[in-house]
Amino acid sequence: MNPGDLKYRIVLQEFKPVRDNDGIITEKWVDTKSIWAQKQGVSGREYFAAASVNAEQTVKWHIRYRNDVTPGMRIREGDVSYDIKSVIDETGLKKELVLMTEAVVQGG
Repeated sequence: MNPGDLKYRIVLQEFKPVRDNDGIITEKWVDTKSIWAQKQGVSGREYFAAASVNAEQTVKWHIRYRNDVTPGMRIREGDVSYDIKSVIDETGLKKELVLMTEAVVQGG
């Protein structure tokens, strides 16, 4: 992996229980790490559901190897969140991970 290709600053998030000021526990997305990544668009499509147009985008992210990234987490890049669908160590050398993600953006 060429470090110069890691041009996007992303935040890894986990869905965790959080206690608010009143002591009530709710689950919400919590930022865990901010890292650099390479972004590669894979596919996109538009579809109609619930009387609105939705855009679905599949994005492949390349990051340095980490042992704490799992499917079910998500990536936040600016205002857009991507659900991590799979985590792949393509070479098996623990140098790089490929994260296959999906973002769904609702339209009006």
